[in-house]
Amino acid sequence: DIFVSAFLVLALAALIRLLREPAPHRAILLGLFVGLAAGSKYIGTLILPFAVIAILLVPTPGPERRWLRAATVTGTSIGTFLLIMLPAIRRIDRWERGVDFELKHSMLGHDVPLPLRFTWGLFHLRESLWPGIGTPLLALGLIGLAAPFVAARERRMPLALIAGFTLLWYVVHE
Repeated sequence: DIFVSAFLVLALAALIRLLREPAPHRAILLGLFVGLAAGSKYIGTLILPFAVIAILLVPTPGPERRWLRAATVTGTSIGTFLLIMLPAIRRIDRWERGVDFELKHSMLGHDVPLPLRFTWGLFHLRESLWPGIGTPLLALGLIGLAAPFVAARERRMPLALIAGFTLLWYVVHE
């Protein structure tokens, strides 16, 4: 998880920079980080639709080239991912079995599925996050999720992106 975490943080930083100062090289850099995140762990792919939606919805300075930026990020990330997966692509049958297993696992859950109606969406918080990081860090994290609402105007967009992706990551895992 250390590699996907690092690449996700770098991708979020690149996304924030791209939205503040749009440029083709920033879209390419974001695509590289997204591809590296996905290549290090498949769940890292989650940053791609998040980034594309942000590129299409968040107002940016300069000429409106949202679709071109989104396409550049998508193409670069797919190319980077495929380059990383080249050894696996050479053994496509084995790769397909692994991807199929991971997709089924993500859809069906572990050996003992815990539906949201039983856990209220708090299983990972209660059983993993809170015991793992402790009450003080959990409290700081929750305060951090509120930061976009109380921060200075110029800091709201980056903080909202970070908080939004954090919540998306949690919900997908839950």
